[in-house]
Amino acid sequence: MNCPTVATDNGAPRSYPPLAEVRERLKVGWYRCPIEPALLRQLMQRSDLQGWLQAGGHLLVVAALGALTFWLWSTGRWALFGVALFAHGTAATFMVGVAPHELGHGTAFRTRWLNTVFL
Repeated sequence: MNCPTVATDNGAPRSYPPLAEVRERLKVGWYRCPIEPALLRQLMQRSDLQGWLQAGGHLLVVAALGALTFWLWSTGRWALFGVALFAHGTAATFMVGVAPHELGHGTAFRTRWLNTVFL
């Protein structure tokens, strides 16, 4: 089978097998932690309170960092403003990356419509 080639750092070509071939041969050695089924069910219970604490806490952190960033900008404290802006951007990024994953699965809140509203 003819495989496409790409150049490596030293300029030598390296060929990769087609994805269909890799899918047939690849066997991932997953590790599953030993845990009692009853304990796993208990740990996976959905809770509106836990959802509110997690989502509300995160919104509070993002809002507080946003307010701090604005205040530092308005007072001209540029070095601290840069640090706060970075922290605010980092915290806000999790709202568009991690949160939609769990909310999309409907696992953040027990009540379905709360997952939809926050999503």
